Amino acid sequence: MKSVILLNILSNTFAFSIINDIKKHNILVNNKLLYKNLVIPEKPLVKASISNIALHGMTDLYCNEPYMLFKKYFFSYTLIKISNPLYRFYILLISSIFHIRNDIGIFCSIFLHILWLFKPYLSLIYLSCIHVPLHYLNAFKNNIPMEFIAFLNILSLLISFLPINKIKEVNKMWWVWIVLGHIMVIK
Repeated sequence: MKSVILLNILSNTFAFSIINDIKKHNILVNNKLLYKNLVIPEKPLVKASISNIALHGMTDLYCNEPYMLFKKYFFSYTLIKISNPLYRFYILLISSIFHIRNDIGIFCSIFLHILWLFKPYLSLIYLSCIHVPLHYLNAFKNNIPMEFIAFLNILSLLISFLPINKIKEVNKMWWVWIVLGHIMVIK
């Protein structure tokens, strides 16, 4: 288990040469800035980190009964579907503060999210290097099979070779329903 988590951390730490590419201070004020913050750099290791972050939620399959998973994800889908992109961002922000508090406490989570508003790339660093390994460690402690966790890591590496820039309308934040569903399952 320790070797998988160590591999996860090491593989993600090399992804962040984007720090020099993104020097602007970004505070979400309106939709234009929201769209600007959602540009995904075409760097292979950044894509690997994003896919690793995205797939860690699949451990939800072991956390609840199928009916409860369906109920929580359906509710999150419905809420996000009826919200405009700016409100989707605020839903993501509030639910993420709530979720990350499990890692570092509520006050640190609030501070971290304020920092992420100024430096969005830092969220990628934190999520891939700290949150996901902690999540997998917790999943392992809750009897999620090691083979499944290793499978998710391998799958995330394979997905990173797909053209992420071809995903349609990322800036409309339609994907927030998946994040919100995961947060509702984990609590």
